[in-house]
Amino acid sequence: MDRRNEGASSQYNVGALGSDVELRNGWSAFTSGASYPDELDNAMVEALMAAQVAAVNAALPAGWSWTPAVPALYGPHGEDPEEALGDLQALLDRTSDEVAERLDEIEREVRARLGVE
Repeated sequence: MDRRNEGASSQYNVGALGSDVELRNGWSAFTSGASYPDELDNAMVEALMAAQVAAVNAALPAGWSWTPAVPALYGPHGEDPEEALGDLQALLDRTSDEVAERLDEIEREVRARLGVE
């Protein structure tokens, strides 16, 4: 058995999860109705994005991670991400909902960090 690539990871471009631009646009649309001042709005979008990336990565099997800035999934060398991970759009939708449910908590944290009432 060839073990040269054992433990190695590969980058997989998987469109279902999208890029950080798409993620930012989605969360910007989500916060647009809140009438936040610009500084708070930008910080909220960043915090919501970070929360979703963390939620996606927590839901992925061991050895897999999502880096939306690339955009790519990283996983075990030679594995098919769609086979290993299932419905990626459903994962993204579910984690979006989970983060949205935490909006008040995230907003409190962001306001405290910025010193904004």
